[in-house]
Amino acid sequence: MKITDISIQRTPTVFALMAIVAFMGTASYVALPRESAPQIEIPFVMVFAPYYGSSPADMEKLVTRKLETQLHGLSDLKEMTSTSAEGVSSIVLEFEVGIDMSDALQKVRDAVELAKPELPADTREDLIVKEFDSNELWPVMDVVLSGDYDPVRLKKAAEDLQEAIEQIRGVLGVGLTGGVEREVRVDVDPERLRFYALGLTDVIDAIREENVTIPGGELSLGTYDYQVRVPGEFSDVDTIRDIVVNPAVLPPVYLRDVASVSFGIKERESISRLNASDSVTLSVKKQTGENIIRIAGEVRKAIDEMRPSLPEGTRITVVSDQSVQIKDMVAELENNILSGLILVVVCLFLFLGIRNAFFAGAAIPFSMLISFVVLRFLGITLNMVVLFSLILALGMLVDNAIVVIENIFRNRTGGMPLKEAALKGTAQVATPVVASTLTTLCAFGPLVFWPGVMGEFMKYLPITVIITLAASLLVALVFNPVLCATFMKIPKATGGKPRLGDRMLQFGLRTYDPVIRWALRHRGRTLAGMAVIFIATLVVFGRFNAGIELFPDVDPTYAFASLEAPSGTRLELSDTYAHDLETAIHDVPDLTAFVTKVGEGGQDNFGGSSGGSPHLSRVSMEFVKKEERSQSSRSSLSALRTALESFTGAKLVIDKFDEGPPTGKPVNIEVTGDDFAKLGDISEEIQARIRDIPGLVNLQDDHDRGRPEIQI
Repeated sequence: MKITDISIQRTPTVFALMAIVAFMGTASYVALPRESAPQIEIPFVMVFAPYYGSSPADMEKLVTRKLETQLHGLSDLKEMTSTSAEGVSSIVLEFEVGIDMSDALQKVRDAVELAKPELPADTREDLIVKEFDSNELWPVMDVVLSGDYDPVRLKKAAEDLQEAIEQIRGVLGVGLTGGVEREVRVDVDPERLRFYALGLTDVIDAIREENVTIPGGELSLGTYDYQVRVPGEFSDVDTIRDIVVNPAVLPPVYLRDVASVSFGIKERESISRLNASDSVTLSVKKQTGENIIRIAGEVRKAIDEMRPSLPEGTRITVVSDQSVQIKDMVAELENNILSGLILVVVCLFLFLGIRNAFFAGAAIPFSMLISFVVLRFLGITLNMVVLFSLILALGMLVDNAIVVIENIFRNRTGGMPLKEAALKGTAQVATPVVASTLTTLCAFGPLVFWPGVMGEFMKYLPITVIITLAASLLVALVFNPVLCATFMKIPKATGGKPRLGDRMLQFGLRTYDPVIRWALRHRGRTLAGMAVIFIATLVVFGRFNAGIELFPDVDPTYAFASLEAPSGTRLELSDTYAHDLETAIHDVPDLTAFVTKVGEGGQDNFGGSSGGSPHLSRVSMEFVKKEERSQSSRSSLSALRTALESFTGAKLVIDKFDEGPPTGKPVNIEVTGDDFAKLGDISEEIQARIRDIPGLVNLQDDHDRGRPEIQI
């Protein structure tokens, strides 16, 4: 083959190429970003329009409908879903897969601009249009701070650490949950306001206008130009008490005459606990395509650097660190590659001898290194799909090398000169080697065009396998012949026993020969038997298979229990529900830690925030490593569901974190109609009928009867 001829004629160049591949492949492997799942472009665009204080019905009438009117006619729009909640309208637009998301985003922005004149003025400035980013759904790690000292200082320490972590390259954002902070409280006495003929707006305006620093320009005095500034921001509570509420009116009325002013604790918006002890939690989220292992390492480094400056007694715990799982996956790949290389060399040694075995085994590292270079060039991260693909291709990497090296060895054994044996030996088998590789590539090729979001997620499997097998073909036709032409020794004639591999091959031929001769003499019976076995296989599989699912239901390392109390539930009551949940979770075996977040914010399924949500709570659980568990974590979650069957007051969902792309729930039942209250009643009736179906867990609906309101 011409490429082999050129390679053998330019042996030094090929060895230089091998050295370059080793260097670049190693560098690419080290630099490849690590993450759990591949980052895919999901064709969703979100529009968020806040209008604080408005009821869901008002939001639909004043905001949502007007936006929908402009958005529904966009090209390539597959589906539009809107949600009108208290104080916020969110619209999710799903476009056809394959659309340029920058164009789709611009189309949505243009349509929103057309709708702005019809929207309330308070909504226009705060409108948000953004592309869906799966990294906003879940943090890559939680950093929990706790300590036996003033909770105000604890939150201040968490904010300092939050600022340090946000400076790390690749960090998308750091959310803060829990802790308390101080505020100035002005409690106005309505009777005194009435006595002085003042209104509440007079008090608000007086405080706002006094708490300002005014620039005064410049003043020239002597030989200098002085900058003039009038500082007026409050520095103590007494200054606030002395504010005049009725300026230019006699007698003056001071704020202390109509209100009491104190420096107290701000009402808590969220609560965080680690293992049922008060804490402040920082949730770290990463940007798309960034190396999660590097980010986790730099976060821990930032923690170590900040630790000396934090108050004495501060305890910092890192939980739900996804980089640990990624490290285990990468270590598993490295272990599989090394183990596979050793086993291949041992197996080949039995049949080809130790030197030829190493020639064939070299195909594994060189093919992998070439693959890493190509993956990095294409911008593909090292994730669970790519790692699985590399392990899947591991056993196929040496196929081409074995055929080429064995044929070169056979020609060399026949007395052919070394270079001629390498040239002819490769040329004789080049066509079947290329053909067999192409047939495998053709089998994986159509998977690259798998449609939909699932196809975007899974396409990295065929791409990785195709790259790896193509690299193995290059190694078999270029590197292996050069290695053989340079280092292959003349086989020594031995009069002793044949090698173990040869004896095993002879034994196999003795059993195989009569079977194949019988099959050739009885072709009809052989074909009929094959048909019977095929049909029997289908019948047995149809009868005894365990079902079909996208990802295997493995024991989870991370799980969660979420609570949704009725809208309007105060944070204190939600915290009571969370305490009851923590009591049950405390008895779950094999937990490393569990973190509670009460009122963590109304994050919807697409990462959008709907403001404070005191009725929502979540407890994240982390189990110890699988080999250290006393029982299956699935069994632990099942036992927890059983223990909380009688839980009332809030919707409870206990589940593991999903693997793979966002696919939604296994089964969705949609009920549509014009009467929202009636839809809720129908939903409850459906749930009552299907609740007892075997295997059904976490039955829930998204019907919200709304926050209680007072109409004036």
